[in-house]
Amino acid sequence: MVMLKVRSITRHTGRTPGRNGTVDANTSDDRTSSPDSDDIGEEALADEIGMLEAHAEQVRRGQATPDRRGEDAFSESLGLTDFERFLSDLEEIIASPPDADLVYQKVKKDIFHTFNMIPTSVHHGLRPGFLRALRDHLMRWDPNIRELVHEVCQQNFNCSFETMLARNPRWIADRCPRHIPAPSILVRALEFVFGVFGHGTNARSGDPLFNHTAWQKAHAVLQLAREGYLSDNEGVILYEEAGVDQYGLRKYDCSRGTNKVEGGPHADIYRKFGALHAGPRYTVNSLTDHWTFYNLQAYAKHMFGLDWKYHHS
Repeated sequence: MVMLKVRSITRHTGRTPGRNGTVDANTSDDRTSSPDSDDIGEEALADEIGMLEAHAEQVRRGQATPDRRGEDAFSESLGLTDFERFLSDLEEIIASPPDADLVYQKVKKDIFHTFNMIPTSVHHGLRPGFLRALRDHLMRWDPNIRELVHEVCQQNFNCSFETMLARNPRWIADRCPRHIPAPSILVRALEFVFGVFGHGTNARSGDPLFNHTAWQKAHAVLQLAREGYLSDNEGVILYEEAGVDQYGLRKYDCSRGTNKVEGGPHADIYRKFGALHAGPRYTVNSLTDHWTFYNLQAYAKHMFGLDWKYHHS
């Protein structure tokens, strides 16, 4: 913070501060010409120096916290010492996000790769809980459909939505769409998850869940969230209806991310090539075979609601 202030003083006044934070009156920029501008610059300089001295005094007395970029500063920014106040602030932001209608980025980061950005040990006891908390805070369930699924779970399985989610998350995911909220909600939620689980230690080894590299990646994920690379675009449909189950609940097909590309064309083409060392002609024929069959499947599905189960010739 102090370095940023000093740079601001140098840029606006053309004077270079000394080692003790003061400014040498004899050192000035050649571009400073009029006496009026000198008076204005001196007044602004005095105000800036006064703010710096007041902030330094507060830091010395323990009334303010210096701006650090380490793990301790990360936890302090979460307000973990005042847990109830943090939750109330987060609830207020979720109820009325100030940037719900703002468009940050049209190009989005794939959520699957976002999860894999933070390296954690598979043997750490907190890893499963961390991944579940990150999933639920990053991707929010549709509240209306969630209530319908909750009622069906109580009537047919004698359990709640949360219990069924823990038992069979795939069953819940097929019947309840999710969305990624605006940065004003998402950043605070991710900070909370990282702060709670990041410093947690393993019962056997005593190692924390996040090492130095994991903390760097966590900050990178937060930066992506701040810039809007994770939040959903308004008006873009990511879920399509895929039928109705025996309980009367609609099932949905998610088109989020690159899962269909990785499991569809890439896997199919990779299996065809394998170790054949194919030439150009085989490459063209394989790609033609794939996109022809894919187009027939898509045509039958979208136009007639049928699955193309026949040969594509």
